[in-house]
Amino acid sequence: MASGLWFAVNCIDVILDRLTEFDETDLTKHQAHHMRTVATRVAAARRALVVAVVLIGGGVFLSQTNVFQNLGLTLLGTAGALTLVLGFAARQVLGNIMASMQIALNQSARIGDRIVYKDYLCHVERINFTYVQLRDWDGTRLVVPVDEFISTPFENWTMQEPEMLRIIKLKCAHQADVDQLRTIFDRVVASLDPEELGDLDDAKVRVAGQDALGKDVWFALPCADPNTSWDMACKAREKLIAEATDLEKSQNIDIFPEARLSEAA
Repeated sequence: MASGLWFAVNCIDVILDRLTEFDETDLTKHQAHHMRTVATRVAAARRALVVAVVLIGGGVFLSQTNVFQNLGLTLLGTAGALTLVLGFAARQVLGNIMASMQIALNQSARIGDRIVYKDYLCHVERINFTYVQLRDWDGTRLVVPVDEFISTPFENWTMQEPEMLRIIKLKCAHQADVDQLRTIFDRVVASLDPEELGDLDDAKVRVAGQDALGKDVWFALPCADPNTSWDMACKAREKLIAEATDLEKSQNIDIFPEARLSEAA
């Protein structure tokens, strides 16, 4: 009976795995919003079905056995104590299973969502019974227990609207002309892939602060896809620094502060 139940559970899991195969679909793209929701709900349904089969099969197994009738009341008392011990031992596993169901229901992190978890830029690859599998931007995997995942704050870049602003922060000299920097930024934005950019009206240049070294100039880059926004910001930063350096040399003006290492530290 037990072996048959285990065989049935594995068969159901394999069938569902074949019917809900998403490995050939890139769920990280912003066009795959609906597919991310479907993949997360299907994964939750798989877990719920497996749990239901185990509970129903276990109940049928216990109802058909005559062990309790043969061993009498002594075994019943022992079974009660054993239930408490097993429940205490399994509380972590059960907690993780319920937490994984909670993620699927509240959609706080769907399969394919781009998130920042403990300074790791990654996307949700799988949500299993007891752990969440995250894929870092460099291809490495992070395996996080589900209860730890839901109890740790994280940024979900894909949640609700995929569009986002990437802030490029540069330290500039006090005498740097912000209007010239704004012109340079407009040229840089125009040179980027328009399909990867969001609403260009959100592109802004602001002086966000200053200290003894210079002023902090923030460049707001609107990005359409959080999965490519990091790469887009890197390209924009590279072009900003290059054009600002050329301007600095051609007009013999200071754009970036000249600071000693002790001051920079």
